[in-house]
Amino acid sequence: MEKVYRIGNDRKRLHSVLSMLSNFLLKPDADIEIVVRDTVYKRSTEQNRLYWACLNEIAEQAKPEGREYSAETWAEYFKSRFIGSEDITLPNGQTLTRPISTTTLDKGSFSEYVTQIQAWCGQHGILLDLDAIAA
Repeated sequence: MEKVYRIGNDRKRLHSVLSMLSNFLLKPDADIEIVVRDTVYKRSTEQNRLYWACLNEIAEQAKPEGREYSAETWAEYFKSRFIGSEDITLPNGQTLTRPISTTTLDKGSFSEYVTQIQAWCGQHGILLDLDAIAA
């Protein structure tokens, strides 16, 4: 069993977790492991807004071989290209390859991912007005 307790700077919550831990210490046969780490935050709403604004701009401007693709299709393309893909075995035995979700990325990794997309845009002549997007 694994439980995660987010304490932050809340002294009351810290006291509650310490009390819970002391109960384990009173049990002589208890075998527990305690891990303390900085909280890893998922992407912010601002990052998400920037991401989708970039994808919408790409969908408007990029026309590979004269074809148009939706922002959602570009999202799948970039996930596969910059984050990677995973194989999933389906109940019928077939294997499906799908891009790894952006939800696996923390704030820093997501920022790097968006930067990779922006660099790709620069290499392919797609102009992103980041000031207008950020507004």
